[in-house]
Formats: sequence, C-alpha cells, structure tokens
Amino acid sequence: MGDIDELNTKIGTLIALLEINKNEYAISIKGGNLKLKDALSSIQSDLFSIGADIASSANKAFMPKRRISREDVQRLESYADSMGHAFPALSSFVLPGGCVEAAAADEARAVARRAERSVVNAANSFKIENVEILAYMNRLSSVLFVAARFINNANGVKETPPDY
Repeated sequence: MGDIDELNTKIGTLIALLEINKNEYAISIKGGNLKLKDALSSIQSDLFSIGADIASSANKAFMPKRRISREDVQRLESYADSMGHAFPALSSFVLPGGCVEAAAADEARAVARRAERSVVNAANSFKIENVEILAYMNRLSSVLFVAARFINNANGVKETPPDY
C-alpha cells in the first residue's frame, strides 16, 4: 500500500510541474485530445481504486466504488500508443532525465516498477480477486516511461544513451 501511495505522490508531483510550467502536452486519443495532466489525474484515481481493492482482500469494508477493469488497462495502453507516435522508436537504452517534467516522470516510473513488484508479492501472499490490477500495474510503468520521452521530445531535449 505504501508503494502505491508513494507512486500516487510522484504522479502528483509530475502534475504540479506540468501546471507550474504551463505545458499542456496534448495526447491524441480516440475521440480527440487529452491533456497529459488529465490522463495522469485519472491514473491517480485508479491507484486509489487499486489500493482499496487490495485492502478489501483482507477487509471487505475497503471495497472500492469502482474496480480496475480491462478497459482501464486498455486506456493506459492507448495513452502509451498515442504518446509513442510523437517520436522515433528507441534504438538503445536512454538515461533518465532531460527536462524537469521528464525527470519527474522517470522517477514515477521507477516507483511504479517497485509498486508493481509489491502488488505481485501481495498477490502471491493472499488472493487478490481482481487480476486486472496486475496488468494495470505492469502497463503503468510503460506509460510513465513513454511520457518522459514524450515530454523530452516536446521540449526538444535530446535523449542520451548510457555509456556502458
């Protein structure tokens, strides 16, 4: 639960940076455009649903009003696909960072990966009824990775491959 809460906080920081810098970062999705900060806000609400759903495995009093569904996983995939069309495919690994908003997205991605591992561990310890949570958490780190690249690309920041 703590890792999901920390992830939600990191996404909130990213949203705040987007608002401070007044960058809209429009994502072209089916039905029109969506601001990146609005997509991230919907993800934050999803994370609360995930936390409640996991807590409800131990105590039904925590059952969320809305459970993560296959459609929510597909929505994440559409975010990643839409942003990914804005820049060239990767030919190597890239170092995290760039502009401050992209660095915040990279930090949120790292926390998302840890949160995913925690959710998998929880699923192995007790029954999590909603299997879509695992798929959602898996896709979320990808969305944040693509968001970092999308933001850097929109700001003309060149990606740096690691020297290893």
